[in-house]
Amino acid sequence: MKSMDTAIRKLEQDLLSLGEKKPVKGYLAGAAKISVLAFILAWLLWNLFFSAPVEGIAFSALCGTCAFVFIFGRPKARLERKARLIEKHLPFALMQLSVELNIGIPFEKALSSIAESDYGVLSIELKRALIESRSGVSVTEALARMCERNRSRLLSRSVAQLASIYEKGGKKEPGEAIRSLAKELLSRQKAEAKEFYGKAAVYSLAFIVVSAIVPALFQAFVMVGSSFMETGFEPEQVLLIVALLFPLTDALLLFSIKARMPESMRQ
Repeated sequence: MKSMDTAIRKLEQDLLSLGEKKPVKGYLAGAAKISVLAFILAWLLWNLFFSAPVEGIAFSALCGTCAFVFIFGRPKARLERKARLIEKHLPFALMQLSVELNIGIPFEKALSSIAESDYGVLSIELKRALIESRSGVSVTEALARMCERNRSRLLSRSVAQLASIYEKGGKKEPGEAIRSLAKELLSRQKAEAKEFYGKAAVYSLAFIVVSAIVPALFQAFVMVGSSFMETGFEPEQVLLIVALLFPLTDALLLFSIKARMPESMRQ
């Protein structure tokens, strides 16, 4: 019970970070409705092809539970996705910022230049922080609020460096520390890309096995085996496996591979 309360509090924090106005109780009620709908649809689909009610109830309950868990964890997943999008552009934005600071452009004007540039979510969040700073909030506090809204440790580290430069000032080349951090982040992105390329051959082999070899073997087993032995598969079940289960497995595998791809490698 305590763990459930903790999970609900974290969900509430995630919704606040995303700017959702819907209360957590309303969000959970919506998730429950969708899970019930998933249960009903799964039950109807099961009864369309099979005649085992106990197994059908278990399958439908599993589908409904998966739907609820997916919706419950979606805000956290959205925040993690948002953090990855920010970190994708962060080293390039920091590199531009370091150049502008080194040539003497004021700190706030350099930040405005980053906000007006095409750095995706990072530019949007920075623009929001600058708007807050013009409404009475200090620049450092606005940047700190930006970090609170976005669960990115690299962004928090960068903002801490920026706050230090802004508060101290007067340094001959204030952008050098930012430049070093940007190079470090770029090196990290290159290492992640190299690691993914190293695993690409395994991913490709797994996809070939799942998408081509396993379906071919299954169909051969059904066609050849049914001529001299009892396979245990009804025609409707074979159609369901070939037309729905195998394509769904392929889609899930592709989604899993894409999820492992570093954000810096995506368009």
